[in-house]
Amino acid sequence: RSMRNPLLEATSPSDFWGRRWNVLVHAVMKRGVYKPVRKHLSSAVVASLAVFVASGMFHEWLVHICFLYNQPSSTSTGVLLGSNVAFFVWNFLVIVGEKLVTSIKSFKSFGTMVPSIFVPFFIVMTSLPVAHWFGSPFMNGGFFGDYEKCLILIRKVQG
Repeated sequence: RSMRNPLLEATSPSDFWGRRWNVLVHAVMKRGVYKPVRKHLSSAVVASLAVFVASGMFHEWLVHICFLYNQPSSTSTGVLLGSNVAFFVWNFLVIVGEKLVTSIKSFKSFGTMVPSIFVPFFIVMTSLPVAHWFGSPFMNGGFFGDYEKCLILIRKVQG
């Protein structure tokens, strides 16, 4: 199940983030964050926000520990810490917006009216405007430079 293409099988942003993307982490976050927050605060919305913030903080930790720790500050210029959290909070807001829109009677059947071939496009378009919030820390922190040491990459020849 975890090797299927989650984007092509998703029916909406909430389906993508909540049921298909990174199934293993989804299970950990559900048990470790969602259920305890939901139990103590009795709010599914707050519990969902807590999961997205926790995921963003985990990615911030990865950027800091894996790419910025023990690197000269010149290597890490342009890394905006907090942008991964912002990316995940944005996607939480997209899901809240989706729930609000689909709760309106005239929009309930909208998802079934859109041909399934266009659904992945719409899902990508919900995150594309802020994708740099997620990708920039990895690019500016030297993630791909570290990859170049391990993998043979096709590079553009400078002429």
